[in-house]
Amino acid sequence: MPDRPEPTFPTPDVVALHLTASRRRILEVLRDCGPRTDAEIAECWMDGDGSADRWEGRLPGLVGRSTWKLEFLGWIDADGDRWKLTSIGSAALAAKA
Repeated sequence: MPDRPEPTFPTPDVVALHLTASRRRILEVLRDCGPRTDAEIAECWMDGDGSADRWEGRLPGLVGRSTWKLEFLGWIDADGDRWKLTSIGSAALAAKA
C-alpha cells in the first residue's frame, strides 16, 4: 500500500465524491459506537437499524471494502485492531448533515 497522503478535508466537492451512503454509515457507527473492528462495525450497523436480514452476511465484506478508503482519506485511523473516527471524519459527517 502506498504511503497515506495528508488527510483529505471535506470540502463540498470531496464530500460529494467520497462520502457514499455506506461510508457515511461507517463514520456514523464509529461516532456512535466508538472504535470498532470491521466485524464490530457491521454488528453495530445492523443493531442500529435492524437491517440484519437484508444484508444476509454481506455487510462485513462491504465494511472491509470501505474502511481502507476512509483510512486513505484520513477520515478514520487504526487504533490497534480497531478503527476510530478522526476529527476530519467528524467534519465530513457534519458537512453532509
